Amino acid sequence: MIRKAIIISISGKTLTTDEKKILKKEKPWGIILFSRNIDSLNQITNLVYSIRSIIKDKRFPIIVDEEGGKVSRLSKIVNNSIYNQKSFGEMFKKNKNIGSEIFRNYNQSICDILNKIGININSVPVLDVLKKNSHKVVK
Repeated sequence: MIRKAIIISISGKTLTTDEKKILKKEKPWGIILFSRNIDSLNQITNLVYSIRSIIKDKRFPIIVDEEGGKVSRLSKIVNNSIYNQKSFGEMFKKNKNIGSEIFRNYNQSICDILNKIGININSVPVLDVLKKNSHKVVK
């Protein structure tokens, strides 16, 4: 199947009739999910299954931006509010080995959750650098 080089989003917690038509006709490269699309483990698992059934591809890219802290799309499923860039940085400053291990374990646990519900790409930040005068969006 040839896909278009576009990632789309959907409006809610289930696919609308129009969204199903768009998926079939336009064949996007992937779908990104936001908080508005995620309500519970059963709901998101069913949504992912619906998307993949329409696309007919078990590996179709389903993306989420699950960073923890203020940016948690999974907040209705798991509480990641204490895990943010700043907290990991502070742990790393105190002890590089322990900070790195905690961060690695956190990322692995998020990947395990995403894998179980069928989300196969997490667009975690790689360029957010907290500095003295950083914009509040990075904090």
